[in-house]
Amino acid sequence: MTDQQPLVGILFSDIEGSTRLWQEHSVAMKSLIVIHDEIVDQSIIRHGGKVIDHAGDGVFAVFEEGDPLGCALDIQQQLQDGDWGEVGELRIRMGLHAGIAQKRGEDYRGPLVNKSARIMGTAWGGQIVFTPALLEHFPLPEGAKTDDLGMHQLKDLDEPVPILGLIHPSLKLKEFPALRSLSQHPNNLPLQNTTFIGRETELEEIAAHFETSRTRLLTLLGPGGMGKTRLALQAAANAIETFPHGVFFVHLAPVESESLVISAIADAFKLSFYPGKDPKEQLLNYLGGKEMLLVIDNMEHLMNTANLLDDILQHAPQLKLLATSRERLNLAEETLMMIEGLSSPPSVNGSGTDAQNSAVQLFVERARQVDAGFALDEDNAPHIRHICELVGGLPLGIELASAWVRMLSCEEIAQEISQEMDFLASNQRNLEDRHRSLRAAFEYSWKLLTPEEQNIFKNLSVLRGSWDKNAAQKISNATLMDLSQLLDKSLIRKTSGSRFFIQEMLRYYGYEKLQEDLAQFEAVNLTHAQHFMAQLQQQSQALRGPQQPKALETVANDLNNISAAWDWAAAEGQWELLEQGLEGLCLYYEKRGQFENGKTDCQHALTSTPALGMVDEDTQKRIRSKLLNRCGFFLYRLNDHFGARAALNEALSLAEDQDNVAEKAYSLNYLGLLEIHAGQRELAQQCLEQSLDLRRNINDPNGIVASLNNLGSLAHISGQFEAARQWFSESLSISKLQGDPGSTAACLSNLGEIERLTGNMDMAKQYANEGLALRESLQDRWGIATSYNNLGILAHTQSDWEVASEMYAKSYQIYADMGERQGMSTTLLNLGVVAFRQGALSLAKEQLEKSLEIRRGLGAPRGVASCLSELGEVELALDNLQNAQACFIEALKIALELNVPAAAFQSLLSITRMWIKPKPEVAIQLLTYLKHHPEKPPAMETKVDELASQHNLADSLNEAPAELMSLSSMVQLVLQHSESK
Repeated sequence: MTDQQPLVGILFSDIEGSTRLWQEHSVAMKSLIVIHDEIVDQSIIRHGGKVIDHAGDGVFAVFEEGDPLGCALDIQQQLQDGDWGEVGELRIRMGLHAGIAQKRGEDYRGPLVNKSARIMGTAWGGQIVFTPALLEHFPLPEGAKTDDLGMHQLKDLDEPVPILGLIHPSLKLKEFPALRSLSQHPNNLPLQNTTFIGRETELEEIAAHFETSRTRLLTLLGPGGMGKTRLALQAAANAIETFPHGVFFVHLAPVESESLVISAIADAFKLSFYPGKDPKEQLLNYLGGKEMLLVIDNMEHLMNTANLLDDILQHAPQLKLLATSRERLNLAEETLMMIEGLSSPPSVNGSGTDAQNSAVQLFVERARQVDAGFALDEDNAPHIRHICELVGGLPLGIELASAWVRMLSCEEIAQEISQEMDFLASNQRNLEDRHRSLRAAFEYSWKLLTPEEQNIFKNLSVLRGSWDKNAAQKISNATLMDLSQLLDKSLIRKTSGSRFFIQEMLRYYGYEKLQEDLAQFEAVNLTHAQHFMAQLQQQSQALRGPQQPKALETVANDLNNISAAWDWAAAEGQWELLEQGLEGLCLYYEKRGQFENGKTDCQHALTSTPALGMVDEDTQKRIRSKLLNRCGFFLYRLNDHFGARAALNEALSLAEDQDNVAEKAYSLNYLGLLEIHAGQRELAQQCLEQSLDLRRNINDPNGIVASLNNLGSLAHISGQFEAARQWFSESLSISKLQGDPGSTAACLSNLGEIERLTGNMDMAKQYANEGLALRESLQDRWGIATSYNNLGILAHTQSDWEVASEMYAKSYQIYADMGERQGMSTTLLNLGVVAFRQGALSLAKEQLEKSLEIRRGLGAPRGVASCLSELGEVELALDNLQNAQACFIEALKIALELNVPAAAFQSLLSITRMWIKPKPEVAIQLLTYLKHHPEKPPAMETKVDELASQHNLADSLNEAPAELMSLSSMVQLVLQHSESK
C-alpha cells in the first residue's frame, strides 16, 4: 500500500489536568470521559472530520474537508456549558494545523502530525490555538476573530511557528497565560518565586527598543529598590523568542573587578576559558556573531569596567544589552530608560479601582504570602494606598511594608512609616540620597526586629551573593527558625534551590549597622573568612577525585563569599587563613580555566603583610613560597613566561632555604615546562626528573602523576615514543589508584597518541574512547573537544576521511561554542589537511588560512609553523609556487628559532620537493642531509628514499658526508638559493 499525501486540517485536543482529575475523582471520571468522548467524536463527524485516535484523554482528528475550526468551537461550547458534577469543570486545550500529511491506509503520520501535536501542547485549558496555514484552506467560524499570539519555537521543530488564538463571543474564557514555549529557548533566567505585577507600559517600551536595530544598549536607570532587576528579567522572558542564540542573565551585585565581570558573563552561558589565553579575548570571540540578549544587572559599582560592554557591542553586532544601574554608563551606544515607582491611586479612589492598581496589587499579593487570609476591602484600601504613597511606589518598600500585616494593621503600618518617610519628596539621585530614600523602610523593619534578630541580621550582612544555612549558622548562630522569621519579614530571600540571599540595598544597610561596633565587625569578618577558607580546604581533595563536578559546583556557588573572604584575609595579613584556602581556590581556578583570577588573587596576597605577631618568619617563608608557586603556575598558563620564571625561581629559593620538598618539587615541575617552551630540553629533563624524585620521596601521588605526564610529553616531543609510553603508563596507573578522572583521562589521551604514532591503531582507539567517556562524565567540554580531535587524528592516520572530518567538526563546534581559539585553530588545521587529502583544494586553503590567522593572533609561533607547512603544500598543489616557497621558508625559520628539528626537517623536505627539478644540486644536498641526520623522525628516511627514487637520485645519497652540516647552515643554504631564480 503506498502513502498518499493529501492536504488536510489536523486537530489535537487534550484535557487539562487530567492526571489530577483521575487521582481526585477516579470514579466520576470513568463516566465523564465517556460523555467527553461522545461530544468530541460526534462534533468531529458532524463537521466533516474523522477521528484517527484517542490518545490518553485527548483526540487526534483529520479534516480532508469540512470545518475544523467550527468543530473546535462547537466542542468548547458544549464542554463549557456541560454539567460535570463533582469535577466542577472539564477544560480541554485544542491545537489545529493544516498542510500535506503522509497517509498510509487510514493512518496519518509525518512532520505535519507531529507539529500539530506540539501546537496543541502550547495551549491552556479552554483555549483554541491554530496556525495561519489553517485559514488558507478552511473557514473561520461566523462571528469569530483571531488573536495573533506571535511566533513560538516548538519542541522538536526546526523553525518558529506563528500561532493564532480563536476569539468568539460564545466562549466564556477570554484571557489566557502566555503560550507554553519559553523552555525551548536557551537561557539562564532565574526562577522567580513571586508573580510579576504591573509595569505594562515599561514592558511595551522595552519591547519597542528591542525591535529597533538602533538600540544596542538599553539601561534601566533608577535608585535601588525600584524593581529594575525584576523588570529586566520579565522583559527578557517576554523577548526570549526574539534572540535565536538565547537570553542570559548576569548578576554583578557581588562582583568587584573586571576579571570577575568577564568570568560572571562567561559563567552565564557556561563558557570555560582555555588555559594561557586572554579570557576577555576568548569571551569577545565567543560572542561574535551571536544574536543574543545579555541582561547585565547592577552595573553601578563597576563603572570602570563599562568599556567592556562597549567592546562586546563592537565585537558582536547582532547582540543587545539590557543593563540595570543606579548610574548611567556614559557609553555612546547607551539608551536610557528611567524607572520610577509603581503608580499609586489617589487616596479618594474606591477599592474597585485599587484592585486594578499595580502598587496596591503588589502589596496585597505579598501580604497574602505571609497571611493567606489577607484581603483588600473598603476598610484597609485607603491605608494601603497611603502606604504605597509613603514609599513612593518603590516595590522594595511595598514588599517590606506588606511583610508586617500579621503583626500590625494597615493603618498602623502607615502610621509607623509616615513618621520617617518625609524625605521621599527629594528628587536627588546621588547614592547617599538614594540610600536615604529607602532608609525609612529599612529603619522601620529594623525597629520591629527583636535584639536577637537584629544581631543575626547584622552578622548575615557580611555574606555576599547567596549562601546556605550552614554558613548562616556558623557566622550568625542563626537557626532555621531564625532564618524563617527573617524570610517572613522579607529581610532575606530564598533562591529557587536551598540557598538564601539578602537584597543588596538591605545588605548594605545591615553592614552599616555591623560597622557601628568595631569589635563585632572584626570578629564577624574573621569568622566569615575562617568558614569559607575551611570550605575550600574541605573541597580541595574532591576537586582532584571522582566528585570533581560536584566540588566545582559547590565552590562556584560560594565563590562570591570565597572571594570576599580571601580579600579580607589578604588585607588583614591573615596568611595562615590564606594558606588554608590556597589549594582549593587554585584548583578551582585551574579546572575552570580562570587563570587571570588566580593570578590576581595570588598577587593580592603576596603584596599584603602578615598580621603582626601572628606568623613567624619560617611560616612566612613557607606560605610565601606556596603563593609564589601558584602565581607562577597561573602566569605560565597565561603565557607570561618571564613573570612565571621569576615567581617560580623565588619560590624555589624560599623552599630550598626551608627544605620544603613539596614546594621545591612544584617549582621544578613548572620550571621544567618553561624550559620545554624555551627549547632547552636537557634543562627541562633535569628539572622534571628532579621534581619527580622529590615527589616520590614524599609520596605525593598527585604530584607524581603531573611530573610523569610532563616527562612523557617531553619524550613525545623528542620522538622518544617508547620512553613516553612508559611515563604515561605509570602516570595512568597512579591516576586510577587515586580515582582522579581528570588526570586519568589526560593519561589515556596521551597514551592513545603514542599508540597511534607507533602504529597500534586498535589500542589508540581504545584509549581515546575511554578518555572521551571519562571527560563526558565530568562534563569537561574542553576535554571532550580534545578527545574528538584525537579521534579525528586517529581516523586521519588511517585515511578514513569521512570519520576524521566528522570528529574534527564536532571538536571545532565545541571549541567555537566555548570561544576557545587555540582549539579552533587546531581543528581548522586538521579539517584543512583532510580537505587537501580529498582534493578539495579551495576549501583546504580557506580552512588553513583561517587557522593561520587565529594562530598569528594568539602569538603561537610553533602552531604558525605547522599551519604554514600544510598551507605550503596546498599552494604547491594549486601551482602557486611563490606562495608555497614563502610558506615553507617562514615555517623553517620559526622551527630553527624554536629549536624544533622535526618541524625543520619537514619544511626542508617540502622545499626539496619543490626544487628537485629546477635546482637538483641543492636538492641532493638537502636529501643527503635529511637521510643521514641522526635526529630525523622515524618516517623521514622512507620519505627521502621515495623522493630520491622517483627522480633517479638514490645513488647520489648512498654515502653520508664526512661531517653533517648544522641545521642553521642548511637553513642559510636554503635562504641563499631561495633568492635566486
